[in-house]
Amino acid sequence: MTITEISTVKIPVWAIQFIEYGETDDLTPDEERIVRLFLKSFPDYEGLCFDYQGEHYFSHDNDVDGLGGDVIDAVVYGHYKMVDDSRSYGPQGAHHE
Repeated sequence: MTITEISTVKIPVWAIQFIEYGETDDLTPDEERIVRLFLKSFPDYEGLCFDYQGEHYFSHDNDVDGLGGDVIDAVVYGHYKMVDDSRSYGPQGAHHE
């Protein structure tokens, strides 16, 4: 399975604990929902990994909720999901339904 660089994103500092460890103690239900939606924005990939780059800084927007605040840049990596469609195809690729 190949790890692929998906994109570089700005992550709000408040979201890191949830992204990395699944901890929701310091999040409101709305913040948790927003981060879950962000993570689902990579539907073709599994095993997401975030490589945080440098120090956090203030930005007028971010890629999770679009609001200003302290952010950190992160390169997102993941495994491209392979679809097992061997059940749909017989010998020589003949399609069976």
